Amino acid sequence: MPVHASFTSNVRLAELARTQRGLLTRAELADEGISDSTIVRWVASEVLVPVFPRVFRHAAVPETWEQRVLAACLSGGEGTVASHRSAGALWGLDNCRPGVLPNGTSGSVDKAEVSPIEILTTRRLRSPMLMCTRTQQIPPLDVKHVRGIPATSVERTLIDLAEVFHKDHQRSRWTRLCAVI
Repeated sequence: MPVHASFTSNVRLAELARTQRGLLTRAELADEGISDSTIVRWVASEVLVPVFPRVFRHAAVPETWEQRVLAACLSGGEGTVASHRSAGALWGLDNCRPGVLPNGTSGSVDKAEVSPIEILTTRRLRSPMLMCTRTQQIPPLDVKHVRGIPATSVERTLIDLAEVFHKDHQRSRWTRLCAVI
């Protein structure tokens, strides 16, 4: 590959990563001519950090909770959105804080203790850091963007949370959530 083509690809990748909170997908890298062996080399040299299947974070960009939510959505592919408590946290709903365990205690930096990202997707994904709800399709009316992250609408999120809080026997949390609205 000529030097100028490589430079152009790197500039496009840097711009794309900037718009995606430092994240790049395997497909985006491949579209710019980056081979699997180069990706493996960049991961080994800690230039790229795997976040979820098929999604990497540039090592120069600090990890954030919102970035992890976007990474989960990118990993799920087209039509994947943050849902349930993750969407509630993005919308700023009461009792839906980022990085909080389902039992309500705060998560730490240790990923083993941080609550999973909840997504709605049409794909089958496996990761200990994801809670996936599979669906045939997500109606466009139910999808909004919150700070650049695809998420279920407030209305859809409230419906999803009603089910979660009911199953968890957390009626008092649901009552407080509704009181805010």
